[in-house]
Amino acid sequence: MDNYSANITEFSGGGALKRNYGSSRFGGAAAFLLAAVLLAGCSSDPAAPDFSIPKDSAASGETGLSRAAIVQRDFQIAYRLEGVSARSASVRLMSNRNLVFIPSVALDSAVAKGQVVGEAAVAPDIREALEAGAETSSIDRSRLDQLLALEGPLTAPVGGVLAVEDDLPVVRSPGINVVVDLTPLQDLRYQSIAFTGRAVIETVIGERNVPCLAVWVKKTEVLEPDPFSPRGASELHCRIPSHIETAPGLRAQVRLASQLVEDAVVVPNIYIGYDETTDGYYLTIVDNGTTSRLPVVVGVTDGVVRVITTPVPVGAELALPPS
Repeated sequence: MDNYSANITEFSGGGALKRNYGSSRFGGAAAFLLAAVLLAGCSSDPAAPDFSIPKDSAASGETGLSRAAIVQRDFQIAYRLEGVSARSASVRLMSNRNLVFIPSVALDSAVAKGQVVGEAAVAPDIREALEAGAETSSIDRSRLDQLLALEGPLTAPVGGVLAVEDDLPVVRSPGINVVVDLTPLQDLRYQSIAFTGRAVIETVIGERNVPCLAVWVKKTEVLEPDPFSPRGASELHCRIPSHIETAPGLRAQVRLASQLVEDAVVVPNIYIGYDETTDGYYLTIVDNGTTSRLPVVVGVTDGVVRVITTPVPVGAELALPPS
């Protein structure tokens, strides 16, 4: 299978341009077209997916974005974010507040880098609610699957002292992070997917590309939120290795990558419809000029396309859902 890597630059802070995908069909189609151009220019993988339908199979008079096809590709999300270096006293071990930390090491004790210190699990009340909703709602079923994928053992990315801050586990260890202000939409997206990262930052010997020892999202207090400001109420942090000689207050870049999903079934977001009567999503399948709805469960998204986790006919033609 070909590989699809959605490699997108998202700037935060400083009044930089934000992507905004409207709910209107024109706005959504235009956003998809723009994103497709960006993907073609940014992705390191030349074999990006082609969602288009050949001209001879499209209905007369319809635009090129009015039809698409279900495709199957390896799928990985990659983002480049602009940030600033800052001093930090601790490294957070998980970000999602729908998870709970079950320690296997006593709090306030010293831990070594790479040591298993406990595990993350879906909070019992959240799991119970989503399991009950999953019987009738494919959205609850999808959300439960996403949270279950975040469960598992937690290891200390650095040596230090295990503690809990703001009800989440941390390793207290001083160092330097690259910090990126997130919009609310970015905050939701990055908490739902596990990312690894690298940072590009200035050092005493020049610019270097170094691994993030840990990547996490941290809520911040906004006393007077400004609805017209691009700044959100959370930050993404990337901890820089301690041997890297750099300084706080420097402009830096964080490059994130999600786990590779092999042979993923992928469709553009604008072709996914929502049915409020079932609280679920669906695709509109076109077969010999007739259309039918196919209920689906969705997975991760890069904001432009989304993975479909239930069986669907790969290669089938899609139409936009009704507005």
